[in-house]
Amino acid sequence: MAGSNKTGWIATAVVLGAVGLGIGFPFYCGWHAANYGEADEVKRVRFLRDGGDVRLLSAECTEGDSTTCRLSLLDAASGQRLARLVRDDREPACQPAVDGRLWCRDDVLGIYLLDSRSLAVVADQAVLLGRSPLLGSGLSGFEPVLERAGRGLVVGSNAGLKVRLDPTTLEASQVAEPAREEALELDDDGGGEEASLEQGGFRYYFEGDASTDRLRLKRYDLERGEEAPLPVAAEAAGAAAEAGADTFLKASFVRLVEGPARAPVALAGPPGFLVVHASSLADEEATRLLSRVDERGRIAWTAELPRGRLLAAERLEAAGEERMVLVVGDPGNSALSFRLQDGARRWLTRL
Repeated sequence: MAGSNKTGWIATAVVLGAVGLGIGFPFYCGWHAANYGEADEVKRVRFLRDGGDVRLLSAECTEGDSTTCRLSLLDAASGQRLARLVRDDREPACQPAVDGRLWCRDDVLGIYLLDSRSLAVVADQAVLLGRSPLLGSGLSGFEPVLERAGRGLVVGSNAGLKVRLDPTTLEASQVAEPAREEALELDDDGGGEEASLEQGGFRYYFEGDASTDRLRLKRYDLERGEEAPLPVAAEAAGAAAEAGADTFLKASFVRLVEGPARAPVALAGPPGFLVVHASSLADEEATRLLSRVDERGRIAWTAELPRGRLLAAERLEAAGEERMVLVVGDPGNSALSFRLQDGARRWLTRL
């Protein structure tokens, strides 16, 4: 009889263990994928500058039995992952506030303030609203906007007020709605590719002709209002100079994240640009390429990129050298860094 009871207890334990494993293992797999798995899509990218440090913030989503979104923080000098904050199925949009803080919002949690070095929550929506009688009626459907100058967040209340939240003190004050050029939306685009570039009184662009899909660098004199030839070496002129320029497929200029003009990257020593282009017109065969191109349209160096649209780019100094950090979207979903002098890759991190 005792042996029968013992056998029964063992059987029960086995069954309960199997049930627990059946419940717990899928949960663990989902948790692991959300926290450590590679992203299926990179939604937004920001570069954060606090003193001399530059960090890369990306909003990503993974697909499984359900969609899970998260924020990831990388050191832009090394590519090392510093922090990650899982937001379940909520797709966060963030902008830098003051040094060390981020304004964020999503459709479930509303607005909140994060520490930009750890992604810890500094203040959630309940705390922000609870500090001010001006927001006692709750938030309206007004889309929050960020001041370009003071980095305060302007929200709308159900009482019809526009209220500014200070990122340092969290205090609220009534304000007028900022002009469009004075504010940013939290999901404002970050950077990437641009069809033309203005520099030194000229507009640079790529142009082909009806007989070819290959493109050459061109420039337009903004003051004279006419096309201008590219600068050439003393021994070249006319058709010889045009023939000397390199050709490209699906070319566009790399543009920076920062600044309201979102200017493409202009290089010095020698003057030139960064260009993204393709190795082939066939999408399934094409390799994405990054090239440094001088003002004559000649390629100085070319480096290979992961496949996907260029989402963001930023320039920084690290280890005594000038670098570009680029973020590529689906299917590559990667951040990577190149030395500007010669295109040597410094690091690559899958997001």
